[in-house]
Amino acid sequence: MNIFAQTKKHGFTLIELMVVLVIIGLVSAMIIPNFVRKNSATERRNFIDALNGLLYFAWQQSVTKNVTYKINFDTEKNRVMLLEGTFDSTKNEIVYKSVKTSHFPTEIKIPGIIMVKKFIVEGFDEMKRFVGGKTTEIWFFINNQGISQHISISLAGAEKGRDTKEYFYDINPFLVQFFEK
Repeated sequence: MNIFAQTKKHGFTLIELMVVLVIIGLVSAMIIPNFVRKNSATERRNFIDALNGLLYFAWQQSVTKNVTYKINFDTEKNRVMLLEGTFDSTKNEIVYKSVKTSHFPTEIKIPGIIMVKKFIVEGFDEMKRFVGGKTTEIWFFINNQGISQHISISLAGAEKGRDTKEYFYDINPFLVQFFEK
């Protein structure tokens, strides 16, 4: 009689353990993000960092390519896009088109947890441009010498029941970067 045939199986196989771990990982990946609350301060800082990265790229390209760039804020779709200006001789004007690169994102999302309260371009609040209506697009330019218009923006958290303190940012027209006031 074989002594190995009489022993009972105790424990789990490696495959059974791996399947259980994968299931636990999948369930955790679906549930944990619901418990983690997004912080408006963190989202605001991340947005400003991403915006400054986009502006730095536009500044660099404007100087090296001798081209004007338009930074377009789409408040309906909550995104910021980089547009490159090219002269259209048939229309006798500058036409702005989306910039496509494989190495750098030229469009960033404005987090829903952040609200743009004021957007001042050269001393005029563009958020109040349309009386009784909603401003859907705001833009400013970086000229072909790498200098931007003077811009100030005010951001606040859009969380209900939370402190909606406004944070003000000014752009340095020569560095083309936003700094908190």
